[in-house]
Amino acid sequence: MDYSFESIIQASILSLSLSLDALTAAFAYGCTGTKIPLKSVMIINIVCTAMLGAALFVGSYASSFIPPVVGVILCFAVLMLIGGIKLYQGLFSKSEDCDRKLDKSPKTPKILNPGEAAIIAAALSVDGLAAGFGAALGGVNGLVMLIISLIAHMAAVPLGCVLGRRLSQKTNLNISWIGGVVIIILAFTKLL
Repeated sequence: MDYSFESIIQASILSLSLSLDALTAAFAYGCTGTKIPLKSVMIINIVCTAMLGAALFVGSYASSFIPPVVGVILCFAVLMLIGGIKLYQGLFSKSEDCDRKLDKSPKTPKILNPGEAAIIAAALSVDGLAAGFGAALGGVNGLVMLIISLIAHMAAVPLGCVLGRRLSQKTNLNISWIGGVVIIILAFTKLL
């Protein structure tokens, strides 16, 4: 495993950009007034990080059979694909409806239950699977990725939910494209 400063920075940036998916999803839930309790936050965090860990493990194992130059090319291709898809989705697909169409009558707020949280986490993990596999082929520090992923997802979900509730009255903020740009930049750094 590469413990160089460059590898640690790349691992940190990739983990943080992957956590933007969780931030965006939580933001959308916050826009609708849905609360995400700590138990659901933990489920999202654990599932996303576990899937990333599995992808890193498989990618690390595969890298022992793949020549380094092929690993770098595969890493670049996978990261470019993920970044391109995320950028396209962020810029051209309809953003979540955050027009705050909440019923003003007093009632119990909606709560994201653990089952729903697990389904959301599985969907959010798709990018992490591909990125983790590609990153491991490119020699990115997997341990740092896992640690940053745990911390970033734990912060991203509650932060996104709070931002969604507060900002939905004023704006329809779409930040999902940022993760795509960051991953594309990271892909190009693998060629240097």
